[in-house]
Amino acid sequence: MKENFTSTIKKKKNAPKIRQVLTQSVKDKVKSLQVDNFNYYTLCMATYFCFLRRTEMTKLKVEAVNLNENYITIDASISKNGKTENVTIPNAYLPILKKH
Repeated sequence: MKENFTSTIKKKKNAPKIRQVLTQSVKDKVKSLQVDNFNYYTLCMATYFCFLRRTEMTKLKVEAVNLNENYITIDASISKNGKTENVTIPNAYLPILKKH
């Protein structure tokens, strides 16, 4: 080919992400989970604090969580990007995870 036939195709523009602040009613529901269903609350907070995906949490093993060093190892076999990486457990989430 002598000519690039894709040069006339316009690139797709990416719209910026629109982030929304949680409403007070949603925050109240999450706080009520802490008492009503603590196990589910712990998993929700893992998503919030550690940015773990739903599939990663379902395939996560207990040995991947290191409470002494404050990190969770996401194995390449369960991660979306196929890389083994450590995720830091924030100090605000650590006591919740220890209690779980």
